[in-house]
Amino acid sequence: MIDRSIAPDIVPIREIVLSPTQHSKLGAMPLFYLTGGDQEVVQLELIFPGGRVHESKPLTAQLAARLLKEGTTSKSAAEIAELTDFHGAHLQANAGYDNATLSLVCLKKHLAQLLPLVKDILNHPQFSEQELAIQQRRSIQQLVVNQEKTDYLAQRLFHQKVFGLNHPYGYSSSKEKYESITTADLNDFYTSNKGILYGFAAGKIDTATLDLLQHHLCDIKTADSAPQPAHPLNTTPGQYHQERENAQQSSIRLGKPMISLQHPDYASLQVLNVLFGGYFGSRLMSNIREDKGFTYGIYSSLGNFKQTGYWMIGTEVGKTVAKDALAEIYKEIKRLQEEPIPDSELELVKNYIMGSYLSRVDGPFAQAKVHRGLIEHQQTIADFQQRIQRVLQTTPKRLMELAKEHFNAQDFVEVVVG
Repeated sequence: MIDRSIAPDIVPIREIVLSPTQHSKLGAMPLFYLTGGDQEVVQLELIFPGGRVHESKPLTAQLAARLLKEGTTSKSAAEIAELTDFHGAHLQANAGYDNATLSLVCLKKHLAQLLPLVKDILNHPQFSEQELAIQQRRSIQQLVVNQEKTDYLAQRLFHQKVFGLNHPYGYSSSKEKYESITTADLNDFYTSNKGILYGFAAGKIDTATLDLLQHHLCDIKTADSAPQPAHPLNTTPGQYHQERENAQQSSIRLGKPMISLQHPDYASLQVLNVLFGGYFGSRLMSNIREDKGFTYGIYSSLGNFKQTGYWMIGTEVGKTVAKDALAEIYKEIKRLQEEPIPDSELELVKNYIMGSYLSRVDGPFAQAKVHRGLIEHQQTIADFQQRIQRVLQTTPKRLMELAKEHFNAQDFVEVVVG
């Protein structure tokens, strides 16, 4: 019998197991799949080049993805919704900055009834005038609401200044841009980018499941793996402050373009970011929330796109303390550059990161997400494991060097709205 009065030993995490994917082909389309889990559930994701970087007209990627499941040449939006609801399935299309995804999650026993719908959506989307008008109205209404929020305005301005006003990662939506989109624009965009780069299935995947996928999707058009259109950055460092008379708080965004996932220093930079502002016990939280009481929360994060990365600090503070909060942020950056990080603090952060890695590989759906990220950035399980080892090998000296190299105030975009 377990003696509950004795605490179990605390064992540092030194290894993360990521199950390897299996490979198949659906006609010419590459399929990666992971088998696992206790429930009779299947997740299917089909990735195609329908992200912002492929646009010739802003917002076509977003609206095309939203309208994909809003009607085909043989089914209305209501019929598609009724079919997926009847089978307890979740069908979703999303356009990101780089690619777009059509995803289906359903019980394994309903896959045969739903795959024909997936094929119909991919092959015969309608992009009707009526559904486009509905999406335009919804998008504009949401935009009007968001434009009253300082955090939304700050985030938008930050992306404009970090990536460039006309860059796919940096441009902002507007009423005029939404209203300018026509069904012809959507058809042109979808036709130009039609074709699946690869599929990813996870869950209860067996021979019968693979046979079903092969039967229904073997003739789906595939896309070539040509490089994305290049979009040079147009970063404009500086201080950008927008006054909002009726705002009760100020939203702060501070950061710059940053090395991406493929860079050998990324793992150590991840350690530095988490220590600085990437978890609840970070230095920013300890200073600006716990000590100064300027905010309920402050964070820093690393973002990754295919063509670049970025680093950003974000918080909402009272208008009267915005300058003081910024001064404390810069003070904490200077500490990273000038004071060695104590071993005990660094060990705590490493343990936190390793724990977060464990949660990211908990179950087949979570592991599928990790694998998708590796595929998107042309990496392997070996690269994933190497990144973990670099986290564990990071030293206080290396963190100070990285802070001096990457956290220079003259390179920052500083945005305050409020």
